Formats: sequence, structure tokens, C-alpha cells
Amino acid sequence: MAHWVEKTKPASFQGSKSLYVGSAVDKAKLLPLISRVLQRVRGAQPRQQSSQWVHELRNKSKTELLSQLKDLKAELALLRVAKVTGGAPNKLSKIKVVRLSIAQVLTVISQKQKSALREAYKKKKFLPLDLRPKKTRAIRRRLTKHQASLKTEREKKREMYFPLRKYAIKV
Repeated sequence: MAHWVEKTKPASFQGSKSLYVGSAVDKAKLLPLISRVLQRVRGAQPRQQSSQWVHELRNKSKTELLSQLKDLKAELALLRVAKVTGGAPNKLSKIKVVRLSIAQVLTVISQKQKSALREAYKKKKFLPLDLRPKKTRAIRRRLTKHQASLKTEREKKREMYFPLRKYAIKV
């Protein structure tokens, strides 16, 4: 049976009491786990710069980007745990910055991948659909300039046998 259990926050958190939902058995199992997570959160080394400049990210290799992405995701997980356990306000505000950094790293990875594909398919006759220009459906389906300029055999013969006559008018 679930009931409200009043629990004070750890000494490191300044503020009022908070309420937890759970039975006495659940509380006994969760408190050691929560205390370990809080120690990890408190002991985690803060990053020097949460939001990286994108031009700095572009200079990094793919392995460096992937390792940075892994670190950012781990940091985000710790921040979310801190949020659930009633963490400090500065940690809660940092979630948005870390999410932005993750998005920036993922964007740079996908852009690098796409540019590498463009280089690989540069000399090929056909491009994959996602590398072709989007434009509109009508523009994609219309004839190319070369196709539109081609003439049929009948048109060629007519032009050859009946050329446009040139007249000079005397004034």
C-alpha cells in the first residue's frame, strides 16, 4: 500500500522538505541507490564549456565527435537523475544547454557524413535520392534543357528542305 513519506533532503541541498511516494520497503531499497546517484552527480567533473562553437566541432574527427556525444549523453542522464531527486537549480538549467550541445554534435556528424557521400558520388552518373536537389515535384519531372532542345527526324527534314526565307526590302 502506497502512502506519503516525509523525507528531508540531504544536507548538501538547501531548501524545504520534499515528499516521496512509496512504501516503507521501497524507501529502504531506494535510499541507498539515491544516495549513490547523488554522490556521482556531486562528484562528476563539470565541463569547462557546455555549449561548443560549431566551427570547433567541424575540425574534430568522427571518433572525437562520437566520444564527445557519449560524454554529453552521460552528463544529460546524470542531470536528469539530479532533476528527479530534487537537484540544485543550476543543474536543472544546465539540461537545456547539454541538450543543445548534443544536437550540435549530431548535426555536425550528419553534415560530415553527407558531404563525404557527396564527394563519393561526385563523378558517378546517378545520385542517391537524398543527395539530389529537392526543388518541387513538377520541376523534378520536367524535361532537362538538353531533352527539350532535341528535334525529331521530321523537324530536322522540314527545316532542311524548307528553310526560313530571307527577304530584303528596298526602300
